Amino acid sequence: MKKVSNIYFYNWKSIFQVSGFIIAFFLILFICFNLSYIGMLWHSIGKSGKTTGEITARTEFSANIQSGTQGNTTVSDKIEFIYVFSVNGRTYSNSCVLGHSIMNSRSLSRIRNSPLPVKVEVKYNLLRKRENILWLID
Repeated sequence: MKKVSNIYFYNWKSIFQVSGFIIAFFLILFICFNLSYIGMLWHSIGKSGKTTGEITARTEFSANIQSGTQGNTTVSDKIEFIYVFSVNGRTYSNSCVLGHSIMNSRSLSRIRNSPLPVKVEVKYNLLRKRENILWLID
């Protein structure tokens, strides 16, 4: 009687393909729900200086969505911030638009509900201070 190993009865190629598909699917979902956060990280490349700034104005962009249970509802889609910061005695002003994502929703909710001016952290390029971005990482 010949002994056969159970490992040969599985189709490992199909198991690896399905596992890869599931991992890729969840990775794509994560990226889609965090595009705003990933964009903030992308724009912060090369900006090594950090300082404290203040948000002086904010404008919310709303979108209407329709759901089967609630009908038409209005949700906040993006927020435009106007902020000022100072480096070496010079004051700079800039604006940016940030959308909601899973990673930065807590920071955006805190900033949206706080009375103005709101203290925030700003990352900027050491050589060109006009290249800056709000840094909303808790």
